[in-house]
Amino acid sequence: MNFNTKSKNDILIVDDSIVIKNHTHRLVKAIAGIGTIYLASNGQEAINILAENPTIDIIILDIQMPIMDGITALPRLLQINPKAKIIISSTLSVKGAEITLQALTLGACDYITKPSPSVFQYSVEDFQRELTAKIQGLLSKELPSKDPASLRSMPIKSALPLFPQAVVIGSSTGGPAALLEILGGLNQIKIPIFIVQHMPPIFTALLAENIQKSSGIKTIEVIESLHLTDNCIYLAAGGYHLEIISKNAQVLLEVNTTPPQNFCRPSVTPLFSSAAKVYKNRLLGCMLTGIGNDGLDGARDIINAGGGMIAQDEASSVVWGMPRVVSEAGLATQVMSLTHIKELIHKIVK
Repeated sequence: MNFNTKSKNDILIVDDSIVIKNHTHRLVKAIAGIGTIYLASNGQEAINILAENPTIDIIILDIQMPIMDGITALPRLLQINPKAKIIISSTLSVKGAEITLQALTLGACDYITKPSPSVFQYSVEDFQRELTAKIQGLLSKELPSKDPASLRSMPIKSALPLFPQAVVIGSSTGGPAALLEILGGLNQIKIPIFIVQHMPPIFTALLAENIQKSSGIKTIEVIESLHLTDNCIYLAAGGYHLEIISKNAQVLLEVNTTPPQNFCRPSVTPLFSSAAKVYKNRLLGCMLTGIGNDGLDGARDIINAGGGMIAQDEASSVVWGMPRVVSEAGLATQVMSLTHIKELIHKIVK
């Protein structure tokens, strides 16, 4: 494994708004582990700066800018430094969400929503907390993880369920691209797939559309309680927890706005825990790339109910946070690359 040997990580902030750029600079400067901070006002300036400083680690990239926008600059920046972690900065709007999802498929690893006085649910404090968490998560990617031997010695279940009746997936940073990869080209499924991806409402609606196009499977953003149809993919709507319940011999999907768990709504744990109660040892859980530990308690419930848990491996994860804690807690039936997860999911659901 190749680790970054630099003691500090350099960052480039690209935004045509002086207010946003300066505010972001102040926040980033306070984060431990940050070295030199570079500033650019458009995509072309960013390319020039990166060309002169090709080892910049993290880039916060605005979408709408004069001279050269973020989408145009993105592939050129990655061409200069393929290892750069790019966070897209966008507005919480339909257009902003569409472009952000496009950027995530082009190689951006994450996104941050700009604070806006017109968006009452998303404050400057939310922006500060989210930006800090995302950068710290990306910085942890550059640090050695615990001794791999300690993971191998963890007591884990020896086998996945042979004939699961449902698949539940949790993901965060890097998740949209990972989801499109493992679900692409399914075309038909015989069991339901349930997903929690950490995203706000407008983003999850568009992600559901993208998953449907990529997979060929009807994909529903669950914004209200409904009855289960086996041959569908269900995506938790931004702002709502998604739970699965059994009532009168029928499986139902329920949504609620109870408080966030691990700062997340939707949270992975309510989905995993409720699914474990319904499907017991016929459930397969999958924890994909993401920052933090959301879903850890839910993964424990899946294992305790007799189900199986897959955790994405470190090498293929944008951030080995959520799958890492599952692995280190001894809850991963198997730790697998994204390619192998795709092969397994396709085999199981068909």
